[in-house]
Amino acid sequence: MGRDKPTRVDGTPRGLGLYRRQGREGFFFVKNLSHIAKEFPEAFERNGQINEWIKRADGSIVDNVKEAKAYCYRRIGDIEQRKVILRSATVRYSSTDLEGIAQAVSSTWIKKWQKGKNLQQLDISRWKGYIQTIRRINEDSRLARFQCFLNVEIDGHVESLDDEEKKLLRIIFDHGYRPDADQVKIIMMRFASLLVEYLEEACKQKNDGEIRIPKPHLPHKSHNWNALVNAKKSDGVANSTIKGLTVAIKRLEKWATECYGVKLPGSIDEEMALEYRAFLTNESSLKLSSALKELKFISSAFSSGTKRKIIERNPFLGLPKDRGSSIMNSLATKKTIDNNDVISAEAGREINRKMLSNKWGEKDPSYDVFILQAMTGARIQEIAGLRGCDFVKRQVSGKEYFCIRITSWEQRGHGALQARGGLKTTASERFVPLPACGHVIWQRYADINNVDAAFPNERPKTAQQCWGDRLKRRMRGKYKAFKTKSWRETVSNNATNAGLSYRAVEMVTGKTGSSTVVQYTSDNLAVMQKVVEVNAESLQIEKWLEASRQQAEKKKVVQNA
Repeated sequence: MGRDKPTRVDGTPRGLGLYRRQGREGFFFVKNLSHIAKEFPEAFERNGQINEWIKRADGSIVDNVKEAKAYCYRRIGDIEQRKVILRSATVRYSSTDLEGIAQAVSSTWIKKWQKGKNLQQLDISRWKGYIQTIRRINEDSRLARFQCFLNVEIDGHVESLDDEEKKLLRIIFDHGYRPDADQVKIIMMRFASLLVEYLEEACKQKNDGEIRIPKPHLPHKSHNWNALVNAKKSDGVANSTIKGLTVAIKRLEKWATECYGVKLPGSIDEEMALEYRAFLTNESSLKLSSALKELKFISSAFSSGTKRKIIERNPFLGLPKDRGSSIMNSLATKKTIDNNDVISAEAGREINRKMLSNKWGEKDPSYDVFILQAMTGARIQEIAGLRGCDFVKRQVSGKEYFCIRITSWEQRGHGALQARGGLKTTASERFVPLPACGHVIWQRYADINNVDAAFPNERPKTAQQCWGDRLKRRMRGKYKAFKTKSWRETVSNNATNAGLSYRAVEMVTGKTGSSTVVQYTSDNLAVMQKVVEVNAESLQIEKWLEASRQQAEKKKVVQNA
């Protein structure tokens, strides 16, 4: 190759594919994928020998190493995505799905074309000739139309479109679709039609003197299910929410495939959404509350998809209200004397006894986290992620308070920003004073200079874990009835039943916003007795009863006389 031989850029990781060429400006992305191209010859151009001059969308040469590295990382991601799709089985899409695929792919190509980039270097003149020939076919037979897919007669000679079909196929793979050979031909015809329609409209508007380039009008475009999940992630939600949403999306995808044969979210319509709601609430193995929660997850994912133009509409929005399910769910989740998660004093003593001694007679290593959570009702990840410098004193009106400061730091950000083990809401950042009995624990960990975790044993080991997950599992093992929110519900009930304001409970627990403390408040007979006594005293019902007694006695005297 002589002076044009590529040399790897110093300081870049091996396998990135970032090279320079002597005597030529800028950088090059060089990869040898011939081993994969032999297995999938249609999926890689130039037999898998990738040699790209790194340029910007406007055609200018990239001369910055950082920008060139970002380009290489993006291209490697695209290649890995294509490998995953190629190694997966082909999928039989419905006709609605095929329309959505064609429109999604054409939309992507057109948007790149508007920015001056021709994806896969399609030969526009050949696509135009292909469609013009299709339009000249007047026969209604579908077979006659299929015969012109690969070999189209244009101006008296046969024009092969094999290469153009392979180019289109690569774009389809990059979108995450895996149609079989027959369906690729159908997508090809529809893609060509949409492409030529747009180009003709753009040419017409240009001749009419329009300044702006027309936008592609594609009412049925659709992407795959992963795009919906990614759209919701970009809205900023906690990792735990993404887990539940992913499960809900997978269940809907499986149902849509088995019942209707559709495999893209854009193919779901309002009628199918109603059927799926009935399936979840009446036929699935989920509890009614879990089924309704999954429906909320799905609707929010579809709404995020419509905002980002991944799909055109949310079929789960504005469905007729299912009053029966709503009433049944309200009855099932209603807080009563017997149906609540409040931990009584007796149950608390039993949990404490088990935390103090396991089967080997040893105290739980995170016993202090357990005590602090029981005292404050804070979320377990909020307590487990405290640092030494988060045990602070506050002076208010001459009085000193021993507090814990729940805030974000390097290893615990906000869940809405996809931070590992993050805080759930903005209201989670707060100061919580400890009771007098908790000062001994405060003294044990307070260190203004310690910016590391006070409870390193509860540090999450993976990106999917939160602070305190292992303690949570141990708690459930020691006390079967324990639930994640039991301490929060217990604090809420004990405080409100003692006559303290909801606002005070909200400030301690960080439970604010649309989710009110009422959700954690259940019936209490002692407090209910006080309510009815105050009402009776206010209305002087005792005098009503006395008057009734006197009337009864007079009536009895008259009857005896």
